[in-house]
Amino acid sequence: MRKTWWITVLLAAAMLLPLTGCGEPEADVSIFVMTQPAPDMEAVEKMEAELEKQLGDKAVDLIVSPLFSIEKLIVETAVATHGVFILNEKPVKDFATQGAFLPLDDTFSPEDYPEGVIDMTITEGETEKTVTGLYVIPVDQTDWFRLGGYNGETAYAYVPVNAPNPELAKKALKAIVDWKTQAE
Repeated sequence: MRKTWWITVLLAAAMLLPLTGCGEPEADVSIFVMTQPAPDMEAVEKMEAELEKQLGDKAVDLIVSPLFSIEKLIVETAVATHGVFILNEKPVKDFATQGAFLPLDDTFSPEDYPEGVIDMTITEGETEKTVTGLYVIPVDQTDWFRLGGYNGETAYAYVPVNAPNPELAKKALKAIVDWKTQAE
């Protein structure tokens, strides 16, 4: 019986070890994607590599969740490890009411992205107020996102208020928008 218990513990540890990320360098910027449909999982490495070229010496970790789950989205937001989130329209609008995004008008022109100008509710002390500004950028039509085979509804990217490195996250989002295929 004792031998069986140790084998079970060793097997469990072996299965959990890859989840810890041991031995892998931590990415400089993490991008979390939860769209329906999800980008092609086989293209994720190429998307990461292309974005890393745009960012120079910065490592990118592209994490794609193939299924939408509000619970997973809440957890991924709460852990504060992702610099950029890419979601479909409805969850973006739902999160905007909670003041979850950083303004992007220091990196992008609101006139170029009128669909990204939204009302967001923010809390200052005990009062809530609604502010209008550029908080999200549509990315579903970008060459970079289409590199992943995406052909779904509108997808928006935003930088969460708890991004580990907001400036790098905005730089990564700018690189996503500016990336062009090699055919041009």
